[in-house]
Amino acid sequence: MKKYYSTFFALFCIFALMLCMSVSSLGDMSACLYSSVLRLHVIANSDSDKDQNIKLMVRDGMLEKTRELFADCENVDDALVVARKNKYVLRKTAKDVLLKNGIQDDVDIVIGKETYPKKKYGSLTFPEGEYLSVRVLIGEGKGKNWWCVLFPPLCNYQGTDEGKVLESYGIDGECVKKLQKENSENGFEVFGCNIRFKFAEIFN
Repeated sequence: MKKYYSTFFALFCIFALMLCMSVSSLGDMSACLYSSVLRLHVIANSDSDKDQNIKLMVRDGMLEKTRELFADCENVDDALVVARKNKYVLRKTAKDVLLKNGIQDDVDIVIGKETYPKKKYGSLTFPEGEYLSVRVLIGEGKGKNWWCVLFPPLCNYQGTDEGKVLESYGIDGECVKKLQKENSENGFEVFGCNIRFKFAEIFN
C-alpha cells in the first residue's frame, strides 16, 4: 500500500507543478489579449421580459453602428479612438432604439477597462481579465447583461475559425493557439500534451 501512496504522491506533485506552469503560461499568453481586443457589454434596465428584449434591440443597433464606424480600423487602437470620438453617436444609437419603442430610460456609454469573466466564443476561450470595453448601461442597469468581442469583429461572426479573425488584426498567433487549447475536451493542454484526471487507475 505504501508503494501505491508513494506513486500517487509523486504523480500528484508532477501534476501540480505542470498545472502551475500551464496556468502561468496561459496568463502570459492571454495578457497579450487584454489590450488587443475591444469588448461590448450591454446591461439591461431590469430582468423583465420587456427590458431584456429592449437590451437585444440595443445590442443589434450598436453592432450595426460599430460595424459602420470601425470599417476602416486596422487594429484595436484605431477602434478605440473611433469609439471615443463617436461616444455621442453610440449613445444616440442606443437612445433612438429606446425612443422608437416608447421607452424614456436614459443610456450611459462607458469606454475604458472592465473586468470580464471567462467566456467561450466558438473555438476560442477568452480568460477572465480586465479588457478594453464599450459598456452600454440602459436605465438603472440592474438587469442581465450581454457581451461579446466587438473588435476584432467576432460578435456576428458566422465562420468556424475565430483565431484567423484575431490574427488578421495583428493578434499574436501563439496567443491565439493558447486560447484554442485552454478548454480541451478531455482535460487540459500542457505544452502540447493532454493531461487527464486518471489517478484512480493506479489503484485498479
